[in-house]
Amino acid sequence: MAIMPKILMIPTIVLLLCCFVLSSSSGSERPSLFEKNGVQRIIRDAVPEPGQRKSTTNKIFLELHGGGALEQGLSSPVKVSRQILKSDGEKDILPAPNDSSPLPSRNRVLLSMSYLAGMGVCGIVLAALGSSLNGLATNCGTSAVKVGTVFVARGAGAVAGTLSSARLYNALPGRLVAGTALAFFTVALLATPMITNTRTLHIAFAAFGVCTAVLDTGCQILTRKLHGREAGPWLGANTVAFGISGCAVPWIAYMSGSLQRQYEALAALAAAAGAALALAPRVRPEDVPPPAVRPSQAGEYKVKLFGFETVIACMVFCLVGGKVTSTAYFTNYVLETKAIKESQVHFLLMLLWGGITAGRFAGIQQQRKFDSVASLGKTFRFNLMAGAAAMALIGGAPRCAAALWAGVGLYGLFNGPTVGFAYDLNNRLTVATSLGTSVVMLGLNTGASLVPYATSALWHRFPGALGPRALLLVLAASHLAPLALLRALPAAAPRDDGGGGDDDDDAGGGAR
Repeated sequence: MAIMPKILMIPTIVLLLCCFVLSSSSGSERPSLFEKNGVQRIIRDAVPEPGQRKSTTNKIFLELHGGGALEQGLSSPVKVSRQILKSDGEKDILPAPNDSSPLPSRNRVLLSMSYLAGMGVCGIVLAALGSSLNGLATNCGTSAVKVGTVFVARGAGAVAGTLSSARLYNALPGRLVAGTALAFFTVALLATPMITNTRTLHIAFAAFGVCTAVLDTGCQILTRKLHGREAGPWLGANTVAFGISGCAVPWIAYMSGSLQRQYEALAALAAAAGAALALAPRVRPEDVPPPAVRPSQAGEYKVKLFGFETVIACMVFCLVGGKVTSTAYFTNYVLETKAIKESQVHFLLMLLWGGITAGRFAGIQQQRKFDSVASLGKTFRFNLMAGAAAMALIGGAPRCAAALWAGVGLYGLFNGPTVGFAYDLNNRLTVATSLGTSVVMLGLNTGASLVPYATSALWHRFPGALGPRALLLVLAASHLAPLALLRALPAAAPRDDGGGGDDDDDAGGGAR
């Protein structure tokens, strides 16, 4: 009976790839404005809503280069009519969008849900590789601490995947690229429990790193392009999907009873996510909101905006690295400290990811209420300090079961929304480009690999002086380092000198 899921996966994968190719090559709908090649300029005639003050200009320019928005100005919700001015002077008139409702269109919601499913698969892979590392290492005749170099292999693959993501998503339809990654996950998850030597395990982790980076980066790129200035909560929803799937992995491991069955169930989820992406509807270009950054910011401060993305990438490096480290090594922490029974480790990981998921849900609600980058930064700092304090709680009583349960739960709760806050900062301070998003995702994927490796190296090299305390130190540092990096953003943020005329712009106010 265990063979049946594997047999059924083969025609499923072939069918999914056919759907992606057909949907990507279909010419029945216009391609997205954000996916057209070359330089285009969209001219919108802005008509203020009743009760709003009149803008100083009646035309708003949005310039697109190779799939990324570079310049745009919009101070308030407007009703617009669009014209695409092509290089040869031809005009392609698009119908004016219906802005009477603040809610996104049904097709945008459905397509976003398919991106959420893709992010969920990224969470599944990340959590599964970390939480099952002991079992995978046992199959290869070694231990999780000694085989920590697999995270370096995963990091090398993640760097390669992240660096290639921008070109892939500019050159090929995003749905085809993401669907191919999901098809790979379906096959690779079925094969991973059969690996019996460390060399093959390193190759598998590297391949997982490449495809996770491509899919993760792609979901973020496509989400920002799909929702424009409204992408903040949707980017947060991506992290919630990531957290929910990560929370499900320990539960699936507990219910399945074996490593092979666990990975078969995870492969089925990857196939289901691929089906959701293949069947998701297309979205008309006129239904896509514009980006959030004004022309003065994107032009005058282009270099500084790229600096923002670098700082945010360093934050995400620490936060996601700590998340993967906690998933991978709390099992070993329990085995050495005997703070709780070994049979309770699955429940400890469920608590960790349950806290992460709950924190992300709370974070999305908070993101909807932030009216400036200052208010976002204040909440961000609180969560960073609280997460570090949770590790200090465990460190104060390393063999106390109550301290371990409380510390892990609080760490997950306060760590949960931090990555979403970082993405929201990126969305408020920068323009949605494939390259810029790839910079942030490079930090995510390298952190998910190098931080766990550094933890295992410290643990293995200083077993007497540090030992399991290395885990607590790294997790605390993963929250304290972004706290210091957060101080760099206000100093680098572009200041509005009042020349723009419209002071109620969300992005401009956030930058201040």
